[in-house]
Amino acid sequence: MHIYQIENIEIEPLLVMADDFDHAADIFRYTLTNGLAHLPKVNFDVTRWKIMRAHRDTPPWSWIKEGRAGMLYRVDEGGWEHVSTRMIRGLIR
Repeated sequence: MHIYQIENIEIEPLLVMADDFDHAADIFRYTLTNGLAHLPKVNFDVTRWKIMRAHRDTPPWSWIKEGRAGMLYRVDEGGWEHVSTRMIRGLIR
């Protein structure tokens, strides 16, 4: 298990029905966190994460040792969120 970085994300324009700009932004964030039913046209690059850390016993390194798969993102200073997936190499369990 390794850590990869998704970079240069470019999604075609999406339409949001909302009361105002802030409401539209909230709906977009919520939809991203809960998943889209269908994948919109998107271009992105996958690269190997180059940052090496000394503390390999702390997340996200400990999760890699456990063989976990999913998305990682920072939530606070030094904190991580792990969103696990039921997907295995393109198939859903």
